[in-house]
Amino acid sequence: MTEEGFNDALCALADIGREAEKLGIALKEIRATPQSLDGAMGWLTVQGLASAIEKIYGGCERAMAILAKSVDGQAIEAGEGWHRALILRMASPFGTSRPAVLSAETVAELDKLRSFRHRERNTYGSELRGARVLEIAADAVFVPLVMASDIKRLAVYLEEKKPTS
Repeated sequence: MTEEGFNDALCALADIGREAEKLGIALKEIRATPQSLDGAMGWLTVQGLASAIEKIYGGCERAMAILAKSVDGQAIEAGEGWHRALILRMASPFGTSRPAVLSAETVAELDKLRSFRHRERNTYGSELRGARVLEIAADAVFVPLVMASDIKRLAVYLEEKKPTS
């Protein structure tokens, strides 16, 4: 494991944490001023939320890919189904280098965001259901927090595993 790679993963998480914080503020404002999610402004609101969800998930993937390369010493192969494979890899021990990084809760949340991201990228915005996007956005706000907790647990494990001089 390279310490630089681990720090890069933590920096990626900090970036998505800031995105999630802004998303949380936006959700509070949307709820404080009830509006229809129909019409042009509703469409724009749903699109903005969907974009934020996608960015948060993409940041989580970047952090996981960095860990795969720096901690596991083996990058994830980009190909069919690699997004899901990355989550599953981080949810499982990797040889003797590390235990599972992600908790079951984090895996479930990431998988929900991954699935949404796929749908968001492969449909027109007018096909997204506003209520469902609001629901997923509320979940997305907390994903960086649970993921950071998982990665901190990994950091403790790796620190304890270090040979003492």
